[in-house]
Amino acid sequence: MTYYFSKIVVTVIALYTFYILNPLLIEREYSQEVEEAYSWLGYGGMIDIYGPIPYFLTIGTIAALVGTYFYKNSARKLLLWMYGFHIVLTPMWGIYVSGPFDGLLSTLINSGLLIVLVLSYTSLANRFE
Repeated sequence: MTYYFSKIVVTVIALYTFYILNPLLIEREYSQEVEEAYSWLGYGGMIDIYGPIPYFLTIGTIAALVGTYFYKNSARKLLLWMYGFHIVLTPMWGIYVSGPFDGLLSTLINSGLLIVLVLSYTSLANRFE
């Protein structure tokens, strides 16, 4: 079980990092209509999607994932809090506009985070210090 757990954690870290760096790594040419649709990102939100809160959540989540790779109990608790904050705060960021590839990455990351959380509270829980 520990073999799969570490592989899942590394995969989620890699996916999360790629998701964050994706706009910098891959330059895309969009039509005028697509650019206008993307401009709606964050419209009507109570929390600024370009403000500091998303950055704190991202840094906290990656730090927690790295800590869970090394079986740190505080990281497991931090990951649980970060996941909870994501669930609570995401609807407050307003309209979310993404392409199909970004949506796929987001789904894979959220599924992976959930798997890591569930596995860290099963038989692997006694490995956390």
